[in-house]
Amino acid sequence: MIVTESDLRANWAKEKITVLRIPQGSVITPPARDFIRNKGIRVEIEGEGAVDFTGLTYNSSVHSKKHQPEAKPAKAEKPEYMTHLNGRKLVTKCDPVIRLRGELDSFISQLVETQLWFMGRGLTGMSEKLEEVVVFCRGLMQAEVLEKKFEFPLVFGFDKDQLREVSHDPMKYFGVKHSFVSRKHGMSVAKLHVLRAKSREVELAAANAFIHADGTCSREDIVSALNRLSSIMYILVCLEKARVKEAGVEHGEEKTRRFEVNIGVSNRHIHLSQADLGALFGEGYQLKKMKDLSQPGQFAAEETLDVIGPKGKIERVRILGPVRKESQVEISVSDSVKLGVVPPIRDSGDIENTPGIILAGPNGKLELKKGVIVAKRHLHLDPVSAAEMGLKDKDVITAYLKTERPIKLESIGVRVNEQYATDLHIDMDEANAALAKNGDKAVLILEA
Repeated sequence: MIVTESDLRANWAKEKITVLRIPQGSVITPPARDFIRNKGIRVEIEGEGAVDFTGLTYNSSVHSKKHQPEAKPAKAEKPEYMTHLNGRKLVTKCDPVIRLRGELDSFISQLVETQLWFMGRGLTGMSEKLEEVVVFCRGLMQAEVLEKKFEFPLVFGFDKDQLREVSHDPMKYFGVKHSFVSRKHGMSVAKLHVLRAKSREVELAAANAFIHADGTCSREDIVSALNRLSSIMYILVCLEKARVKEAGVEHGEEKTRRFEVNIGVSNRHIHLSQADLGALFGEGYQLKKMKDLSQPGQFAAEETLDVIGPKGKIERVRILGPVRKESQVEISVSDSVKLGVVPPIRDSGDIENTPGIILAGPNGKLELKKGVIVAKRHLHLDPVSAAEMGLKDKDVITAYLKTERPIKLESIGVRVNEQYATDLHIDMDEANAALAKNGDKAVLILEA
């Protein structure tokens, strides 16, 4: 018998015990011994009678009459082969529930390790899904330790029953067949298969801990949740197989590298020189910031202008700050039809041999002799991110927009500068075609 302080306190609260009778060979933990002394409880060993514990330190040997205060005290410590199952119970370290906790802890560690592996290769989509699994498993651990019911959450947007259905029909949901693990699927799929195999070990540990000889189960919530964990991991396997299949595989290695970035949708806008700003709003005029933009130092101003072309005009076009060396107007192809101009597709700032336009503001109209362009789709990168992706300034890449209406965009210019934040900029026509909005994700497809 192991006597703990929490056991004694529970009995004391109920009965105010004055005598504690314990069998021979019992273990009294140091906190329990202190409680006995503080409360003046009399300790009796069955078959041996009372023992004075007021001067004794903890001893794991059989407490008998020969172990009186004159005996040499033993070191006050819990046996190293035992651990607390909870605040009330000491168990050996080979207890099935302790084994389960170890298996679950090991699985969570492997999840995080694999998550970092995917992040290091720019596969943030899979990394984010693995984070959902980490949170799921931490919830299981907490529910078991605190002896609370595990409330099954949505995982990847699926409930408990949907997870089983999806995992049983990968062709329907992911376009891939059931198959054994194979080197032809590549390292990323193999790593997920390892996690799936480990999830089965965790499930078996739970079954051993909570399913009893008579067939009853004391923690059906945990056992059933761990059964679904295998389905969750198989869904990730199928998702990755589908991604690798699309990317193309050669001798187990992908032909392309992929990185996810945010999409920034750029509406029609105007950049002004300080001289043109003064002509339209008054000498010495300063733009008033309305909000910051995704690129550091760039902002949308409160001020707007009407843009007037040969065939029509567009009112209240936003000015972006700060002021530039030369004025320019960036519009979409749809806008150009309405205005009656034919602008070239250019990088921002490249305005030689471009059509002009008329701008109308509070101080009248101003005719620009040049400066109307359709902005070339482009990717902003800082030097560190560019190096991680193996890209450099003026490279041209392809991206896949992950939206409700996904499309593939080619001829994307790469711009690298220390002042840039990572962002893929497309115009309103391109965004509308893909049903894209600010903050949606794009996958950069880079040749290995």
